[in-house]
Amino acid sequence: MNDKSKNTPGPWRYTKICPFSLKEEEDTNHDAIMYKGRVVMYAGDGSDYMAEFNFKTEADKNLVLAAPDLLEALEKVYEGLCLLDDDKFAAMKFLVSGSIKKAKGL
Repeated sequence: MNDKSKNTPGPWRYTKICPFSLKEEEDTNHDAIMYKGRVVMYAGDGSDYMAEFNFKTEADKNLVLAAPDLLEALEKVYEGLCLLDDDKFAAMKFLVSGSIKKAKGL
């Protein structure tokens, strides 16, 4: 696997950044996803209708674009796990449930 197909590992965190220095700044409308102090992705207010997105790697872009599908798949997996009345799936249910809650900001 080459570097273009490897996404930046987690955990990513959300913050606000200055669009010129790419340093954290609370009083701005530029959103960013950071990993170990480096910007993975940021969005600025290029106009009232469209944000500008820049990704560190193509793999990061693909991961963000896949997020809605991944969430939907996880929700279906969780529904299936809930139908299984077996304690050996409790850890998997906990992991999947936690990932769903994180994706929904709960």
